[in-house]
Parts: sequence; structure tokens; C-alpha cells
Amino acid sequence: PNPKIAPFGAAALQVLNNYGIYDKVSSKLVYGESVSQANQFILSGAAEMGFTSLAIVKSPELSKVGQWILIDSDAYDKLPHVIALINHQNSSKEGARTFFEYLFSEEGQAILKNFGYSVRE
Repeated sequence: PNPKIAPFGAAALQVLNNYGIYDKVSSKLVYGESVSQANQFILSGAAEMGFTSLAIVKSPELSKVGQWILIDSDAYDKLPHVIALINHQNSSKEGARTFFEYLFSEEGQAILKNFGYSVRE
């Protein structure tokens, strides 16, 4: 993803720099405008390899497509993920609250952890 607008893109550049390979590969880099577009490049074969989130490669649809490696988390700054419960006049507050609470349940935390997200333990 584009490092100027996408946190995953900035993290990817940090990885390339921290491993000392940015100068060797910089002329070959193609930037998607988002993680979704980067995933399209990877899955379509338009890019031979790419950076994406662990949650994407561990999804049931993609877990057996291609190969992936987990990058040492010390090679890039942590990417903050947050959840917000928004109050809209026309929204289903009960459903949103139920989902919010599920994410913090033992089962929800296990799912998040399985897909590579940090959880409070």
C-alpha cells in the first residue's frame, strides 16, 4: 500500500529499510492505494509478491493460496487497531453492542489472536 496514505505501506517500507534491501528493490516497487488494492495485485499475479496483513493470509479463502512468511514485529512500528462503538440515530445499537461485547469475550479474543491481532491478556 502507498506509504504516504496507508499505515501498512509505511510499515512495509520500514521492513525493507530495516532488512537493508530497500535500495536493491526500490525500482521494482508498485504501490496500491490501500491494502485491498495491494491484495488485488498479489492475488491477480500482477505483483510477484507483496506486503499484506496477517489476517488476510490466514483467512479461510486465502490460507492455502501461495506462501507467506511472518515478518519480525521488531522490523516495523506497531500498527494501532481500534474499535469504536458509534451512536447513530438510525442504527441498531443492540446489534452493535452485542458484536462489540463479543469481540472482547474469550471466544472473540481467541479469534482475533488467531488472525494476528494483539489482544489484552
